[in-house]
Amino acid sequence: GPVDVIPPIVNVIKQIPGQEVDTVLLEIFDRTAEKMKEDIIPLFAERKILAGVPLLLEYIKPTKIWETEKSISLQQDVCRTLGVLRSLDAAEALITAAQAFKLSTKHKTKPDSIRAAATWALTQLPRNRDIEKALAKQKNDKSHQVRKAVELAEV
Repeated sequence: GPVDVIPPIVNVIKQIPGQEVDTVLLEIFDRTAEKMKEDIIPLFAERKILAGVPLLLEYIKPTKIWETEKSISLQQDVCRTLGVLRSLDAAEALITAAQAFKLSTKHKTKPDSIRAAATWALTQLPRNRDIEKALAKQKNDKSHQVRKAVELAEV
């Protein structure tokens, strides 16, 4: 089926330079199954495909209490890639993904591994007041993984 064809296509495409190819990769990413997306995400960072930021942000949106969390490894990859891309357009979504929600909200707190990846990504972005505030808060987070993400960036 089509799923079997995608890895070889991506392997060929990733060797070709140029924005036209980036557009094709975005198209493939948008249409493939979750498992395949994990193979394509690193290419966004490698090729600095900033046009992919809006697509990536869809995968780290807050999850409502009654919804199922999307793939944890996919969300971690998305956060790390957003950090490498250093796009301030991702700041708000990363801040939201990194934070622990209070019970009064309708959203679930993301698993610590995703929150840590989002926190690390925030440390990679150009600093602004919102990012500084979020990172200051993360320094005292109850999760060791999240605190470590901030500490590692300060070294």
